[in-house]
Amino acid sequence: GPVDRMATGGLYNGMLAPLWPYTVKGVLWWQGEVNVKEASAYGAVFPALINDWRGHWGEPNLPFVYVQLEGHGLVGPWEDSAAQEPPQESQWAQLREAQRSTMALPGTGMVVAADLGIVDEAHHRRLEEIGRRLFVDAETVAYGKANQIWTGPLYRSMKVHGDKVHLSFTDVNTDLIVKGGGALRGFTIAGADGRFVPAKAETDGKKVIVWSESVAKPVAVRYGWADNPAGINLYNRDILFKDGLPAPPFAAQMK
Repeated sequence: GPVDRMATGGLYNGMLAPLWPYTVKGVLWWQGEVNVKEASAYGAVFPALINDWRGHWGEPNLPFVYVQLEGHGLVGPWEDSAAQEPPQESQWAQLREAQRSTMALPGTGMVVAADLGIVDEAHHRRLEEIGRRLFVDAETVAYGKANQIWTGPLYRSMKVHGDKVHLSFTDVNTDLIVKGGGALRGFTIAGADGRFVPAKAETDGKKVIVWSESVAKPVAVRYGWADNPAGINLYNRDILFKDGLPAPPFAAQMK
């Protein structure tokens, strides 16, 4: 029947539609794994869902805070990793990019989970950290709390200077940092042929510079573009000079 959760529209009819008469403050959403095989459609489907729910509740800016897809499978490869295989296309990364683009909708907030790795023996500590990030995000998006870091640095633009790409970000706060020190991981770079290779990267606190000796004229950069981008470590720093929140995986290309 129509309330069977396995039928088309079953979850909607059985679990969501009965809530329309109720008042809600906002939505916490953690989903996406089952959509990975249709990742190319998620950039249209997910915003449509959010707008549809807002329409039913009569709240055009109903707070909607969601978790960007977590890691799955093998890590990397990055410039400083031991992996020998070149970067591959990733539907998991493609879906994360669709989730990132959904932040363009007003009243939305996105929590990064990809830096935490997959569910393993640290499962409970991982969930606790995701819960903490959801909490601070919701405090800002739903309750308007000011003067706190509620998102990591967000990609804004790129410029090419010779063989290097300079990336700028919003929500830098007091600085961009490499969490834990050491090398900045997670970047790949491509020229006009579209072939991505692991890249070196560094930050001066305000921007990130990315390059590879094998790409003379870069036109595109990706960060955390893998099924499992565990170990990505670009963060912002808060006003107390403590680690803030991680930058979400993203793709950038010269227009």
